[in-house]
Amino acid sequence: MERLPRIFAGAARRVAACCDATGQVVLAVVRADAHGQTLRVQPAADSRAAALTVQAPALGEVALGLAGDGALLACWTQPTGAGAALHYAVRAPSGRWSPPRPLPAPHGTMVAPTLCTDLAGRLWCAFQSTASGRHHIFVAWFEGGQWAFPQRISDGDGPCFAPALCPFGEGVRAVWDGYIDGTFGVWMRELDTQADLTARESQATIVKADTLVANAAIAALDDERSLVVWERAQDDWGRRNHITRGSRAAMSRGNYLQARRDLHAAIIAPDGVAAVDEDLNALFDRALPSPVRTAPRVAVAADGAIWLAWRQIRDLDGAAPETGFVTAASVRGGDGWTAAAILPDSEGTSAMPAALAADPHGGILAAYTGRRDGRFHGRVVALPATGPSAPPPTRPFRSMRIPTFRGAAAVSRTWLEEPYASPQLLWGDLHRHSNLSGCRWWIEGSPADAYRYALTTAGLDFLAVTDHTWFLATPDTQAEAFCLANAYNVPGVFTTFCAYEASLPEGHLVVLTDQDAPAVPKVRSRKALIARLDPTRAVLVPHHPGDPQFSYAWAGHDDELGPVGEIYQPYRGGFEAPGAPAPATPWAAESGGTTAEGSFQAAWTMGLKLGVVASSDHLSTGGAFAGVWAEGNTRGAILDALRRRRCFGASDRIELAFWADDHFMGDSFAADGAQAVFRIRCRGTAPVSRIDVLVDGRPLHTFKPSKNRARRNVTVGQRLTLPVGRHACTVRIRQTDRNMAWSSPIWISVPQAAQPR
Repeated sequence: MERLPRIFAGAARRVAACCDATGQVVLAVVRADAHGQTLRVQPAADSRAAALTVQAPALGEVALGLAGDGALLACWTQPTGAGAALHYAVRAPSGRWSPPRPLPAPHGTMVAPTLCTDLAGRLWCAFQSTASGRHHIFVAWFEGGQWAFPQRISDGDGPCFAPALCPFGEGVRAVWDGYIDGTFGVWMRELDTQADLTARESQATIVKADTLVANAAIAALDDERSLVVWERAQDDWGRRNHITRGSRAAMSRGNYLQARRDLHAAIIAPDGVAAVDEDLNALFDRALPSPVRTAPRVAVAADGAIWLAWRQIRDLDGAAPETGFVTAASVRGGDGWTAAAILPDSEGTSAMPAALAADPHGGILAAYTGRRDGRFHGRVVALPATGPSAPPPTRPFRSMRIPTFRGAAAVSRTWLEEPYASPQLLWGDLHRHSNLSGCRWWIEGSPADAYRYALTTAGLDFLAVTDHTWFLATPDTQAEAFCLANAYNVPGVFTTFCAYEASLPEGHLVVLTDQDAPAVPKVRSRKALIARLDPTRAVLVPHHPGDPQFSYAWAGHDDELGPVGEIYQPYRGGFEAPGAPAPATPWAAESGGTTAEGSFQAAWTMGLKLGVVASSDHLSTGGAFAGVWAEGNTRGAILDALRRRRCFGASDRIELAFWADDHFMGDSFAADGAQAVFRIRCRGTAPVSRIDVLVDGRPLHTFKPSKNRARRNVTVGQRLTLPVGRHACTVRIRQTDRNMAWSSPIWISVPQAAQPR
């Protein structure tokens, strides 16, 4: 495949291609420019032809489709203040483009559009939308110059992602993946243009699994059969993962963004019955071994050959970041699948999916992008026709069970008791990277991968994808990242933040905002960063402050703008104090532990009013949580809870509530005397072995549940004597499985003349 003809080469974030009614190849290219991003659609071989040009702060996925009357349609994702919407434009057979217009909206954000033309010439669009408070799949069709109003086709209580379409009968078959009733799966629906799209056929299950199955692709083999290909993650995808020692492969094992991904396929019969699951990896590994294959795309050429393209890691142990990911392809004819081969100029750090379309010469057009040297590049190549071949043999079919969806089980929500009764406990992660940060290229997936994980296996209430500022250096990259954050933000259900990480000489800081489109300042010092931020709109979180390589300078820290810090992450360890207990991590063991000057004990001793959270950063899965007692699941409510230090950090979902007298963690008060009544409520994930009460990071009192009565749920209370002065009083929980939780402090001032009661 090294000598395949290259139709297009240039700087491009996204590329799509299709053939118009005259057989010309039409390209859709998204490039970055001084205004943000520009979409240009025009014939590849005729630069003088009329072109569609659209400028926006950011542009998401782009799809091209051809209606039966010869009209060409372009559809793309475009940011709005509340998330994202779909826009489209139509090129008439005369060559003139209509002005861009918004697709009819089902009252939610809209992403991941895909287009397909059925045998009657109707053009269909499927997309993912947050209508009804969850991510569902919607479909509309375009006929006679008008769109039918979109209808929801996914059943259950979601979330559902990434639809794909192919022609079938008088309409189309739609497939998508999702997480329904605690199970991952790929689902399908057969649709035509009846008034109610859901009336014709029930939602069918193609595959169900306990681990991730995602990004299904579908192509019509003939008038009655379809081929579906999807990726499947290793069995421990998204499960708990404290990073193991060893090679990069070992470090990525279990990570939710890439991990091990395999490709699987099934043929769908006319009656919607699926073939036995076919694992394609043993075949492809012979010529091109890889631990990761993701984002499959499938298309059928005019001669019946089936082309499959995907992104994969070329060689985990030997590949450089700039060439680590490649786009590969294989074709299947009468003799089965050919050996996998790398498509030309496809190397890069980002796992961008390919787009396949029919070629006017009988083959397939493959369009793909990658990132090298911090810049995106795009390619379109013509995959050749393979000559006459018999259709693939039909495998034995088995019946598909059509489940009855009762909706997701009710969410178990914890509320505090008196005297602090209103907030609810929300679980989240305030520091997580994606492939926009190229420093862990072999692990990180897209921001959408991160949100998918948070919504499914992790079951988080909120997430902040916090890529490095040097990778968000251009306005279009910022807008692209924040557009997706806004698209996945569903107030009251799942909260996302437009956030980033600033790595400065004084230390690393995560910046959280409640804004839809915050500016990412280009600064070289913490003082300059603080001067650019509004403390009513933003919160700073010092990141791995006690790490020996990137120790944080507490002197000069603004604890109004930075009310909380990261006390633990599963890769570098804990930062409470040198020698303080924390779950074992490889970096902490190899680096020599926590620095005294960067520890929380030092910050509290200096008088800083600093609460705590735990975060994932790059390499860990399910091993760090920020527990926030908030008035609601919105950006404003969560940031307000962080400002009030109503939060704690944990290595597992260990629920922690802590009072001193009638004051909850995060409060400050002056004691009447030298004593205070401490009350602690812990609901663990394993038996609790020890509860420590600490003053300025030093032990004051320890509760040890009886070994004969080991319990996960423990409530204790004790009147304790405090030394004179102002102190940060905290609680540290340890479980028998070595998981831990750390509370934010309660600051108590004990007067000089106080006497024990």
